[in-house]
Amino acid sequence: MILTLCCGPWRAAIAARGAQLQSLQSAAYGRELIWQGDPAVWADRSPLLFPIVGRLREDRYLAGGRAVTLPKHGFARDADFAAEQVSPRCARFTLTDSPAFWPQYPFRFRLSLTYTLGDEGLCMAYEVQNPGDEILPFSLGAHPGFFCSPGDFLLFEEEETAYAHRLDENRLLTEADTPVFDTSRRRVLLTETRFDWGALIVEHPRSREVTLCRADGSPGVRLSFSAPPPCLGLWAFPRAPYVCVEPWHGLDDTPGPVRALTEKPCIQTLPPQGVFRWSMTVSSA
Repeated sequence: MILTLCCGPWRAAIAARGAQLQSLQSAAYGRELIWQGDPAVWADRSPLLFPIVGRLREDRYLAGGRAVTLPKHGFARDADFAAEQVSPRCARFTLTDSPAFWPQYPFRFRLSLTYTLGDEGLCMAYEVQNPGDEILPFSLGAHPGFFCSPGDFLLFEEEETAYAHRLDENRLLTEADTPVFDTSRRRVLLTETRFDWGALIVEHPRSREVTLCRADGSPGVRLSFSAPPPCLGLWAFPRAPYVCVEPWHGLDDTPGPVRALTEKPCIQTLPPQGVFRWSMTVSSA
């Protein structure tokens, strides 16, 4: 099922499967903003990462004295969400724990993503609830892919650290030793070779806004965060005309033996009956 939202110059389409944004258009651009290219290059548009971000060691973690298998980025992106509170400008999608998920993730949870389209753009509000009586460990990540061209660049609101993490041959986290910003420590130039070696992960960014600026002078795309995320991933398939700007509340695992989920880098925890909220807005720049 695909739901369409409309408001002023904006139009958005969202699939109930994965609660995934499929399309975002505005009359100000005259073109699609979200990647629609060859699925053989990248089959997604804007997947929701939950209950982990990135990969676990051996794709497993320890729970209750046994090893549990959980694939990279978790299962939410492939799950069918229930559509709630649907209106011409707003739709809320919710996923609740069930026996189908317990073999991979034996925790109680309620995950919601609310899309609200306004005159300025699209707000994506994320919410995780813990309805259980035990601590809920989780990670949450957004993964929108935007069309871009060589020469375009990302402009961060604040000066950032000079280096970013990469992933090793097993897609596990390495030390933050890769230069990513230019001398301003605010700009990331998007060249054809920028992601030849995979994703770049900025830890503890200071910026609450990141803007995709166009080299041809056409309108850009601004991502605004309710608070700076703990991590920000930057990625694209090498030489493909898009870039993913990925605010994460979580990180890929580091090399070593399989361990408990609570020991994964940047893991979030919710007490019983606790609620986590965070939002991102996509607008014109």
